[in-house]
Order: sequence, then structure tokens, then C-alpha cells
Amino acid sequence: MDTFVKSKHVSGGKSNLGNKTAADRAREYPRDLYEDEGKQFCRPCNVVIAHQRKSTIDDHLKCNSHLRNIAKGKETAVRQTTLTSSFQRSTESRQDRAATCHAWVEMCSKANIPLEKSDNPAVKDFLLTHVRNGGAIPCADRLRRAYLPDYYASEKQRLKEMLVGKPVAVIVD
Repeated sequence: MDTFVKSKHVSGGKSNLGNKTAADRAREYPRDLYEDEGKQFCRPCNVVIAHQRKSTIDDHLKCNSHLRNIAKGKETAVRQTTLTSSFQRSTESRQDRAATCHAWVEMCSKANIPLEKSDNPAVKDFLLTHVRNGGAIPCADRLRRAYLPDYYASEKQRLKEMLVGKPVAVIVD
């Protein structure tokens, strides 16, 4: 059981380990390191480095593979990220696209513009060049099936709240 218990290096009653976070270390070495979700990455090597001890970082920065990657000019274009941060970014972009589509359906409905106009090439070009997330607006059929029912339900609820307690006459032909 003693082999699984780690002893802490204690000086003055406090441990020196864990004083610096990965973000702190990345600020100390901005050219070589970056931080994502509490993990520290080496830019040229594209590997995770333990950030708790400065000597570990210094040893990595002096190792042959790191120096070889710097000599090659190997600066990775794609930064490594953790799964949680990449899922979070994907979720945020999905929500932005859905919000854009909801706003487009609302605008078309209020302006009495048929959703089929979204399929017009001139409208598509305009949306792509001038509207943020304009490329996220799908074809009219998808707008009708996925986004129009939500807008209809919210508009119906708004009308009910507006007419509550007021006399309403229904005329049928």
C-alpha cells in the first residue's frame, strides 16, 4: 500500500508543487508553449508537457527533438486542443448557425417573403458575402421542416398572450 502513496516535498509546511498553472507557464514561454483546458502544449513538437515543474519544461526545451523541430522551422499550423474545448467550440458554432436560421425565418415571415427566395443564387451570394453565418442558411425545404414550426409555435404563443382577456370575434366564411 505504501507504494501507492506519494510523499509531498514540503518546505516550511507548504508544498511548492502546483503553484503555477499551465496558463502561467504559457505566459512565461509565449514563443514555445500554449495552454488549452489546463493542459500545456509545446508549439513546435505538438506534445503535452507537464507544467508543474519548471525544470521539466526547461529539459524539454533543451532536448534534441525540440531543437530539431525548431531548426526545421516546424511550427504546427494546427494547434492541438483537448476534446472538451473542441466540443465546446463545435456546440457554440452549431448554436450560432441555428440562431441565424431562426432569425432568417422570422425576418422572411414578418416581411412576407417566401422561404423559396432563400434558394435564389443571388440571395445565396449576398448571404455568403455580407451576413455573418450566412452560409448556414439551408434550402427552403429544410427551413420549412426544421425552423418554421418553432417560429410558428412562438408566434402563436405571442398572439395568445396579446389577446388574453380581450373579446375576440371569429368570422368563418
